[in-house]
Amino acid sequence: MSQKFKQSFCHYVQGPEEHFERHLFRHGLHRISLPVSLILFWINPQFFELDLLLIRRLGVSTSRRQFRGEIENYRRNLRRSGNVLKRRLLLRVSGERLLQFEGLLSD
Repeated sequence: MSQKFKQSFCHYVQGPEEHFERHLFRHGLHRISLPVSLILFWINPQFFELDLLLIRRLGVSTSRRQFRGEIENYRRNLRRSGNVLKRRLLLRVSGERLLQFEGLLSD
């Protein structure tokens, strides 16, 4: 059985699996909006519901194809959500930043 992304990522960052979502969320945020995003997350975590759902789905991915598919679904959902703050001000995780980690999975 293939290793899940969550396990591979936690091994890569040398962190416990209990902190997977928090670590990947921080790694995935756009750098330019990182401070504002973290404050907004502290004030209103629901704002990042779509982002956290993506992170949970990535965590159970076992292949690069599945990983990329989850990011594409996220991008489609983001376009449909119409949230201008998320899109224009980059208050969200970046698919490109997350794709940097797809190499932790084997195909």
